Amino acid sequence: MKFYGELLIILILLIANGRILFIKNAKKDSLVVLSPLGFLLSILQIFNWGLDAFTFLTLFLSVLVLLSNFHALFRYSERLYIDHYSILMKV
Repeated sequence: MKFYGELLIILILLIANGRILFIKNAKKDSLVVLSPLGFLLSILQIFNWGLDAFTFLTLFLSVLVLLSNFHALFRYSERLYIDHYSILMKV
């Protein structure tokens, strides 16, 4: 079960970062809410199964994704529309 939990977290983080490939028109970026969900699930994973190397790696990745998407989370909470992504986000 621990493996499936980590796989779910990594899949959520991939979708949260891969959302730039899905959005073609100007609209709300609702997939950004997956980044705090991935962080929350990684914290719950640590509480349930303990901390080891792979769980720490998923926690570290989820923190990086959460911090890199902080600006997008703020825009989404203010109900702003997204019309393009920066080069840094695409990289």
